[in-house]
Amino acid sequence: MSMEHQFLDNDNKTNSDTENNPKLLSLANIKALKLFDTEFIEKYGSLPVLWDREHSDYNNKYIRYEALEQLLPILRKQEPKVTIYHVRRKINTLRSNYRKELKKYLLSKRVRSDGVEYYTYPERNWKFFALKRFLGSDIDLNNKLEECNYDEEIEFENFQDESCDVLEDENESVHEANVNFPKGNSTPSTDTPQLKRVKRESITIDEVNDVELKAVATNVVCKLKRMNEEQRCQAELLINKVLYHGLKGNLTSDTDLAEVEHR
Repeated sequence: MSMEHQFLDNDNKTNSDTENNPKLLSLANIKALKLFDTEFIEKYGSLPVLWDREHSDYNNKYIRYEALEQLLPILRKQEPKVTIYHVRRKINTLRSNYRKELKKYLLSKRVRSDGVEYYTYPERNWKFFALKRFLGSDIDLNNKLEECNYDEEIEFENFQDESCDVLEDENESVHEANVNFPKGNSTPSTDTPQLKRVKRESITIDEVNDVELKAVATNVVCKLKRMNEEQRCQAELLINKVLYHGLKGNLTSDTDLAEVEHR
């Protein structure tokens, strides 16, 4: 039995064994990532309101947002500071890759001489088959095979309105990673590669912060809309007080609601 199989079959390896063997460390990372993705996909599949257009609550933006919140703890196992924005990006990536692989899968269809259909698509892509169990194979080969407009399938456009713009267009996720800088018309740039990288990272961080703040604001709006008028007025009053003291620099980790009320 190879060392790889010994490792994958044995969950009782000690930390010291793993730390002293780079190959075991690499395999441990791969195994951990697969477990993480498996958990995320299984949870996503258990929330049909996010992917099933026939679901009774598919067009209910509040219930869909709450469903996204259920995926957040899984992502936070790897990075505690992630937000709903990152949940959306994770889902977008999974679905985009799934759609690309689905085209390959459908193109691999063959028919034997006895009329039995089969697919030659390799089974090594476990994520594809895990997603296929609930996303299915609904693609119009005549119209969508060559150029699939994933934006039409993203299923988050119904999640947006003027007051509850929870999720942005998928293209904006791409723009975040491909920031274009204005170029001078007369004087060529003298920035070093290091300086350019710092500028690029700075702008990207600012964009991510903007998106995260919008997500927080949207979450507040969604919750306010679910309250009756009296509760909404009281909540808005308290929120404004908290924001006021935040601008004054008075808030700390020990600040509670009663303290804000009496300041």
